[in-house]
Amino acid sequence: MGRNIPSGLLLAMYRLYSEPITLIELYLTSPYTSISHYYCANNQDISFGGNTYTAIAAKRSSIKSEEGTVLQEITVQMDNIDLEFKALIASGMLNRKRVDLQLVFNNFLSNPANYITLFSGYLDAPSGDNRWVNLLIKPFPIFDREYPRRLFQVQCNWAFCDTQCGLTLSNYAINTTIAGGTGSVYINVPTMGIADGYFLPGYLLMTSGDLLGQVRPILWNGSIGGGIDQIQLRVSLEGTPEVGDTVTFQKLCSKNVTACQAFGNYINYGGFPHVPIKPII
Repeated sequence: MGRNIPSGLLLAMYRLYSEPITLIELYLTSPYTSISHYYCANNQDISFGGNTYTAIAAKRSSIKSEEGTVLQEITVQMDNIDLEFKALIASGMLNRKRVDLQLVFNNFLSNPANYITLFSGYLDAPSGDNRWVNLLIKPFPIFDREYPRRLFQVQCNWAFCDTQCGLTLSNYAINTTIAGGTGSVYINVPTMGIADGYFLPGYLLMTSGDLLGQVRPILWNGSIGGGIDQIQLRVSLEGTPEVGDTVTFQKLCSKNVTACQAFGNYINYGGFPHVPIKPII
């Protein structure tokens, strides 16, 4: 999950010495939108956001993720918890309940917006003994999000103009005819009124003549003057097209953010532009 840092905390984050405090917030009553128990890993109670957080001795395991995608579970140990709370654990009423871990700073408690969300999840099999309460917290996303069935990569996963992409392939194709001066690699056609490099990436499809059905990737396209556009192929055709043969030039997508934005279709981008490194907090 993202670590959004409020602007009011930037000063604290870059100090050589700061006083971070971890808040532990438990939501025990459905629909789990109101906090039931407020604790802080501190030597004294604190007031934050209009609520008093009871000071306890607490420690947690590192927050990690698997290949930067799914957060792993963490363990929080809490000391000096009252008997009533331990009775809740023994009763099983804490199972599957929501827990949030927030990070605040001692000198920045006056503004309720000055917090960083460390972890949000649910309790799984909490336990305790005569000293410590052990809370195994698993991340929520496995329940409240459907993970996309595609590779976790920067490049777009969708095929250009398929259902998920949402564009129409024919809108980015030009049908024209072969002009004089054409060879097997350099194809001349009447000017198409497009920018140089428009068909990168893209391909040529012969739609009539002796070379009917041949397909070749395009290396370059541009105007050569005199009302003629020229297309250079990466691989030569198996012959020379005749003047008047029909041809289709199809534009494709580079499957990156810049290309998708150029198509005006970023809302349907099928990749993950900000794939994070594997974090350890």
